[in-house]
Amino acid sequence: MDRNRASFKFSVTQSRDRAGAGPLTVLRAAIPGRTGFALDAFTELLPQGLVADEAGAVPEGGFELRLQRQDPPMAPLDELVLLLHAAAEIEHSLMVQYLYAAYSLPDQSPQKEWQETLIIIARQEMGHLMATQNLLLALGAPLNFEREDYPFNAFYPFPFKLEPLSTGSLARYVLAEMPDPAQVPDVDVAVLLADAGSGHAIPRVGALFVAIEELIAELTSDPVYADSLPFQAKPADWMAGPFSLALREVPSIGEASSLLDAIAVQGEGPKEAAGGAPSHFRRFHKMYLEAKTHVATTGQPLSEAQPTDPTVKDSQASGYLQHAMARAWGASFNTRYRCLLFTLEHQLALANNDAARGRMRLWAFADMQALRAMAQLLKQRPQHEPLRNDDLGRPRVAGAPFELPQTLQMPDRPIDRWRQHRNLVQFHVEQLRALEADDPLAVELATDVADRLAFIAQQLEQQP
Repeated sequence: MDRNRASFKFSVTQSRDRAGAGPLTVLRAAIPGRTGFALDAFTELLPQGLVADEAGAVPEGGFELRLQRQDPPMAPLDELVLLLHAAAEIEHSLMVQYLYAAYSLPDQSPQKEWQETLIIIARQEMGHLMATQNLLLALGAPLNFEREDYPFNAFYPFPFKLEPLSTGSLARYVLAEMPDPAQVPDVDVAVLLADAGSGHAIPRVGALFVAIEELIAELTSDPVYADSLPFQAKPADWMAGPFSLALREVPSIGEASSLLDAIAVQGEGPKEAAGGAPSHFRRFHKMYLEAKTHVATTGQPLSEAQPTDPTVKDSQASGYLQHAMARAWGASFNTRYRCLLFTLEHQLALANNDAARGRMRLWAFADMQALRAMAQLLKQRPQHEPLRNDDLGRPRVAGAPFELPQTLQMPDRPIDRWRQHRNLVQFHVEQLRALEADDPLAVELATDVADRLAFIAQQLEQQP
């Protein structure tokens, strides 16, 4: 095999364009066992020059086409790490977007049920994020809890956007989590694309995991380090069973492939077990159909009047939290979000038998609950000062910003990690203390997070 490209067989099929006006020549995978991978996940139209050979006939068995790999070429293991980093960032990005959509919904039916479904999916995306870290640990590679605000390659399904739930955003979620359309003939992709309003095909997240498995198949030896196991996230610690997380330890490259398969089945299906939990794709598609019916029946938007891409940093942005209390709570939310990410990465730097790791796991669960409570509180604060209404006359309210600092990179030395953790917690306590007069939630959260400082001080005393 050419080390710079991966070869795939594709057949030529005919389809209708989105408006139904005429046929389009598109590509479908023609490799047994790889039907889940379609080039139209990246490129919709077959280049005109490849429609037929010089004699005007389609070559028997389809065309030999190549999916571009890194150029100049990378060693398969290096490229595997690169794509795992991309996968981690995508899982993180999807998790946050799904959470914001969930938080935008009012506490009434059917939105209340949709909110819980979105939170379940987001929790499972967190499981995928942790599973990706296990894969990276197994390969002796750097962890990655970063999140791309904008896509940098074809693997990203759509530009990062925090937006209230709508039929348009649901259509994009369905397309991103979708298996090969040939496997779900009951789904009208043309209508989804029209509702998504993207103007182009949305790359499927599952295609990235297929590419990762292709790279694993290229490896000539097992690159997993057994001494990584004590540092990998243990499924029991993260309640993988009760939360139905696709999370497991990776003792071998074979187990890595099984884990990737489990992530794919939970996300796109369509191989989920009969009678088991539906895939993210099926959940989103059901929600999308219900939401379209709800909007058509009521004529009302699905979500509350929250901003798209809320921010406490850019005063010129439409999502700027101008109201003083909203901005202060938004800034505190950002810090708690950073606390969660720092805690997740910090605890993976410690062995499973380290008491500090168990303590930080509890902190991470507390941070997740705190973020949900703060997001709900932000909906009770106006976005602007003085108050502004949307086009329907509803008061515009604030939203959870989920903004990141310039970098999430942790210090290399253990003592410096604890120092940075201490500084981050101290700053957050100060933010919350300043909000105590606004809402009792600030007192509760400040007391909870301040308790961490004594434990961190003990860890610092024990460092060489």
